Amino acid sequence: MSNMTVTDIDTGDVELDESEFEDGVINFSGADTLVRGTILARHTGTLKWQIYVKGGSSNGNGTPQGVLSHELVATGSGDLPLRAMIKGTVNTRRLVIDADGDASNIDATVRDLLRAHGITPVDVDQVGGASFTDEDS
Repeated sequence: MSNMTVTDIDTGDVELDESEFEDGVINFSGADTLVRGTILARHTGTLKWQIYVKGGSSNGNGTPQGVLSHELVATGSGDLPLRAMIKGTVNTRRLVIDADGDASNIDATVRDLLRAHGITPVDVDQVGGASFTDEDS
């Protein structure tokens, strides 16, 4: 009997309309990959971007102020340039809390915090993706 493998190709976007962006830097303590749609906070001391932490209370990490507009790969520690969306409408399902790796814990509180900083999350089902089935024999 053969095994089927289904590969979903999703071409949807995080941003849903015209948005405003800001260039900045984020500091990594080691190798890491941040995916497009990762929610960002601003460090209150250095004003550099940092990863948003739901319920966080250290140096502003619990206040979402931006959304990463591209994948970012750090091969080691140090600062990397990035472009963050700071205003606009986003697809809630495409946002990412880094600790979770997806949008599963984006609740009303997170949505309200984003709205307070000019980012409006909207629940959207985007079509246009494709699924391919590959049968192993």
